[in-house]
Amino acid sequence: MPATIDDPSGNSPGLTLAAIGIVSMALTLTIGGYGFAMLAFLGAAVSGLCLALGITLVVAEHNRDCVRKQYRARCNGE
Repeated sequence: MPATIDDPSGNSPGLTLAAIGIVSMALTLTIGGYGFAMLAFLGAAVSGLCLALGITLVVAEHNRDCVRKQYRARCNGE
């Protein structure tokens, strides 16, 4: 069942990954502040990957919804 405005579960994986990326970025800055350089590099890679994947999934879901709406409008003669 596709997500609707009332049930935004279609973007849940993307939004979750983006939130994990933001939290891991905060943790990375904290770890870097305490002087653990290797963990800070690892955290930066993880946070960057999570943010990039999360934003990509949100944009892909948005584009999929736009295409679906255009298809429905074309088929219904609107």
